[in-house]
Amino acid sequence: MAVSKRLRYEILRRDGNRCWYCKATEGPLTIDHVTPVALGGSDDPTNLVAACKDCNAGKSASNPDAPLVAEVDERAAQFALALNRVIEERAAKYAGEAKLLRWFSKIWCSWTSTPEDRDADWETSILRFRAAGVSPDFMERAVGSAMGNQKVRSGKVWRYFCGICWNEVKAIQKQATLIVQPDTALERQPEFPYMEMFDEFLDNLVQALGGDESDRKIADFALWMAMPEAHAEWLKHPATEDEDGTYYARDTLRGSVAHDMWQIQQRRTQGGS
Repeated sequence: MAVSKRLRYEILRRDGNRCWYCKATEGPLTIDHVTPVALGGSDDPTNLVAACKDCNAGKSASNPDAPLVAEVDERAAQFALALNRVIEERAAKYAGEAKLLRWFSKIWCSWTSTPEDRDADWETSILRFRAAGVSPDFMERAVGSAMGNQKVRSGKVWRYFCGICWNEVKAIQKQATLIVQPDTALERQPEFPYMEMFDEFLDNLVQALGGDESDRKIADFALWMAMPEAHAEWLKHPATEDEDGTYYARDTLRGSVAHDMWQIQQRRTQGGS
């Protein structure tokens, strides 16, 4: 029985697309029966190897020695084990990816009744972010930041979410660079002062809104929503010996907070409060 195209492909792949006998990689390869069919050899993969035309023709229908048969059998067994391992790993990977996508879709849809707001290839983006090191917890917070930011226009929420995630990818890559290149200029780049800036603006914003506990919650949410934009501005201004991007981040945060306060006060005025 002739060797099928599928089996031929698998044998060539198993043997690294080179002749099993002379190790040549150039020129057309054939599939050779280690124990020739004329001597009772079968089409089982353990009896098949890749062979160049010269080696295949020179071997003809001679009976192979026992060490060669044993070596081919061992390699075939190793390949079968490796193939099963790869299949299991890929199955686990796909199952994990499907679970991640279902989870993210649930998170996204909990904020909106129109899941079509996402790009058509949103699944690819989520898998890419996860592969780059963005954690599910960060993705969930990023969804909240994008959905809750009133300054993000309708139809731009997904792009804003992706921007937050790409900033996280850059931060991860930057940290990795510092590990392998600790003596570079990147080492002098300070960490973004989230908490310092948060504390700096929080009390003033609470007082401006009225000063009670509900105002603190509103101020807390407004500052959290404004932080990604401030962080993005900070990244645009690399650190030097004299200053870093904190000044620009504060200025951006100050403008965002002022805008949020104006909107809150307008709504309160319209509501009669």
